[in-house]
Amino acid sequence: MRRLNRTFYYGKRVLRTTSVPGVMGGFDYFVTTNVTTLTGTPALTQKHLEDEIQNCWEGGGMPDTIVVNGWGKRKITSFYKDAVRTDRSEKMGGTVISSVTTEFGELDIVLDRWSPTNSLRIMDTKKLGWLTIDPFHFEELAKTGDYTRGQVVGDYTFALCNEKAHAIISGFSTSK
Repeated sequence: MRRLNRTFYYGKRVLRTTSVPGVMGGFDYFVTTNVTTLTGTPALTQKHLEDEIQNCWEGGGMPDTIVVNGWGKRKITSFYKDAVRTDRSEKMGGTVISSVTTEFGELDIVLDRWSPTNSLRIMDTKKLGWLTIDPFHFEELAKTGDYTRGQVVGDYTFALCNEKAHAIISGFSTSK
């Protein structure tokens, strides 16, 4: 499962031949239009984020999810922490932002440890997903001693429609 999750970010498409196994492309392989690479590793800003959300919307999408690692999640929380609504009876301190509301809709923030450190992805989840070719199953391997061995195998691919409905922001500082 970890390999499948990492392929979402790092997958480079390779066409299957008789001598070369096929490999699926990931999100970064397919999204080429709304890609912002910040130079000089500046701090990520709310403007960077909302500009890309607008680009997705203008490209025909309704972005509903932002996928980030720990640092990106902390930065996004810092943008919106002063706009949190609470009851006066609330006795707990701290702020956890799990979704944000923008002019272009509400977006869930998904924390993923495999998301590359200095980047985030904005997506319309109705326009992407995993497709099952051969579901995961267990296969026993040949017996070579006083034990049994097996492997879990499966064949999946990643599909993404309307690449302009998605975005990537990369190159931001992980210390500012």
